[in-house]
Amino acid sequence: MFASYACLRVKLAGDFTPSSSSSSNETNYNIYSYFLGLDRPVIESFPKVVLGESKRLPSSFSDTNTCAICLCEYCVKDSVRCIPECNHCFHADCVDEWLQKSGSCPICRSSPVSTSAGSTPLP
Repeated sequence: MFASYACLRVKLAGDFTPSSSSSSNETNYNIYSYFLGLDRPVIESFPKVVLGESKRLPSSFSDTNTCAICLCEYCVKDSVRCIPECNHCFHADCVDEWLQKSGSCPICRSSPVSTSAGSTPLP
């Protein structure tokens, strides 16, 4: 399984050539980031909140009290980062590391990068 992943990673890295089409660039970037992870500035652009005494997430995001990555309950003063495309939230440290390795939401596997705007094609 690791060999398949390594071959795919090398193939994607070698085959990535931006085209002149903006939508094609966005699609290539999303495919590339799905397998190889996201850049830190992209990850840091996602909303981050510090939980208060109620330990409640903002109302527009998923209402859960457990991080799906580490399976620990959220505590007061935990930093939580939310993925705006799917509204799933996780401990900031957990999801930052996850997204650097895999550019997809740990729960729904959707791309956290909007395909309509904001993505920058790789050089």
